[in-house]
Amino acid sequence: MPQESTSSSMVQRLRLRAANYIKGLQRECPESVPYTLAVYNTRSLSSSSENKETLMRQTSVASNLPAQPLSSSLQEVDSKAAYNYAECRALHKQLVHSSAIRSKGIQELQAADETIKQLQDELTTTSNNYTKQLSAMSDHLCEVNDKLLKQTDELEGLRKSKGKRWGK
Repeated sequence: MPQESTSSSMVQRLRLRAANYIKGLQRECPESVPYTLAVYNTRSLSSSSENKETLMRQTSVASNLPAQPLSSSLQEVDSKAAYNYAECRALHKQLVHSSAIRSKGIQELQAADETIKQLQDELTTTSNNYTKQLSAMSDHLCEVNDKLLKQTDELEGLRKSKGKRWGK
């Protein structure tokens, strides 16, 4: 039975289709276009296609005209960008080199400062040592001078006492 229902629905669809086809045949045919109108339409179409080609050429020329300045502007911008990029790279290299020289200079300056401090310490030590030595020598000379004065006084005292003894 299921086959009968599907086949009957199929038959119904085919009948409907056939009926629609027959109705389509019964319609009136449209009138044909007169020859003069067809020729006119053909001329219009050909002139329209010529106009279309002309319009396409004009559009192409017009698009080339703004494109050329844009292209040259783009080339100019590209060359400026390349120049600026190269200049930035050169400046970056110079900055890196300058930074290296600066850090080397800072290290040399620190080493020089350290050397100056060492030399100042040595100078201070040497100066203090000389001052101590001079002070010690001065003290010693004073002592020797005092001894010599005492001895001179004693000798004079002895000479005087000897001269008094011999002179009597």
